[in-house]
Parts: sequence; C-alpha cells; structure tokens
Amino acid sequence: MGISKYNAERYYDPIAYEGLTKVLESDKQFRINYQTGYMEINLDCFFPCTVREARKVFGIIHKYSSEIEIERLSAFLKDKEKYCYRRMKLYAEKAVELPTSSREYREMMGKFKEARTIHQRMKRNIEIFQEGRE
Repeated sequence: MGISKYNAERYYDPIAYEGLTKVLESDKQFRINYQTGYMEINLDCFFPCTVREARKVFGIIHKYSSEIEIERLSAFLKDKEKYCYRRMKLYAEKAVELPTSSREYREMMGKFKEARTIHQRMKRNIEIFQEGRE
C-alpha cells in the first residue's frame, strides 16, 4: 500500500501526491544540529546499525537533540523493532506449514533467520539508545 497519484474521485492529482510523499520522506529523516554543522540520518536505511555506530550516533543525538526529537526517534526504533518481529513471526508460521524437505521451506527458514538477525540488532540498538538516556 502506498500513496496513490489519484484522489478520492479517481482523478489524477500529482500535486497532492508529491506533497504527501515529501511529508512522509521528511518524517523518516532525523536531523542533528551541532556547533560546527549538522547531520541528517535516513532512519529506514541507517537502522539497525552496528553497536559501534549506535554508540557514536546516540551519543551525538542525546547531546545535541531536543527531547521531542529524542522521543520521535525512540518511537521509530520501537515501531521498527515491532515490524521486524512481525516479519520474523510471519516467516516462521509459513515455514511450519511447509514440508521440511521442500525448497520453499528452506527459503522461508532463510528469510526467518535473516529477520531474526535484524530483529536482534534492533533490540540491541534500542538498549544502547536507552543506556544513553539514563
């Protein structure tokens, strides 16, 4: 599902489409302003990140960002962790329904393991983020 280029009456409406697309893109950006410049992070692409990267970026975020922005980032991280968990659960449920010797079963198990790894990384990123808040 996404944003349609057509309005409710099914007429082509590119201006509304572009406006809504820009709003959603800016919602996925996180900007950190500090003395010598700024840093913008594309949240969807950056997270989950390595422990080393998380410690660096969360240190900067807690030092230079407002409480509102920190809460927005916290909500994003929790939502992404829930999304990863749902994906992991979906692949596990699909794999259970398939015969263990089939190619589809192996594909689902591969996707499950990948989703589990990403979920574990997200959980670790959230833990590091919470450590910085305390």
